[in-house]
Amino acid sequence: MRTRLGLVLAVFALVVAACGDDGAGTTTATGATTTDAVVTTTVASSTTGGGGEATEIEVASFTFNPGELTVAAGTTVRWVNQDGVTHTTTSTDGVWNGSLSSGGTFEFTFDTPGTYGYVCNIHSTMQGTVIVTG
Repeated sequence: MRTRLGLVLAVFALVVAACGDDGAGTTTATGATTTDAVVTTTVASSTTGGGGEATEIEVASFTFNPGELTVAAGTTVRWVNQDGVTHTTTSTDGVWNGSLSSGGTFEFTFDTPGTYGYVCNIHSTMQGTVIVTG
């Protein structure tokens, strides 16, 4: 029994160590801090299109696709990381900061019209823009 418990604890320690912690949690749009792979704000629906709905930006080959996206106010944008490495989606004006582990997602609802630039803090050549219309 002790051997089995010791093995379980050793595996647990390895899993925790493999996950790592760089001390830089992700701050969500609501101000909460988390290190989860998926950070979500409230989504009104899951269809693609205008206000109150959701649309996706694919993160692949070290690019945001589309690089420029126009949505109606109230739309939730979901970034989906298809790369095998971690990326971020971080607004240049501090509105949101999402961490995207490989296969991870981050969502943000754009309620206010305007132009929102964003970057990957890890790979500075990755840049994008979300334009929110009234």
